[in-house]
Amino acid sequence: MLMRGKPTMQAWWPNGDPGPDIEYGMNSAVTVTDATGFNRDRLYNMESNLRLTINIPWIKGLTLVANGSYDKTFDFDKEFDTPWYLYSWDGITKDANGIPVLVKNLRGYASLNLQRTGRKVVKRP
Repeated sequence: MLMRGKPTMQAWWPNGDPGPDIEYGMNSAVTVTDATGFNRDRLYNMESNLRLTINIPWIKGLTLVANGSYDKTFDFDKEFDTPWYLYSWDGITKDANGIPVLVKNLRGYASLNLQRTGRKVVKRP
């Protein structure tokens, strides 16, 4: 967003409406809020490693070594997308009071969108 930001453009209009999009419907003043929805990704990893070494006392130099591991990953993702709007001004059109006439532009999804996914991955060597 810093690379695409345009410091000469309004982030918010004086009436409180969010300013125009910078590129592809992005306006960093809006996209950093929950106005566009949210994405909560919970990723849990369990990684284990077990090594067992047994020296056989009655046989000189004989050692038994056993290695084992167990890995498990849980991934739960919840994404909620909401329609959001940005307002643009053509730089010319004003109302009778001299206030710029803003055009409302839909960004993001046209309707609410909720997706939930969950997966469990078990890795055994």
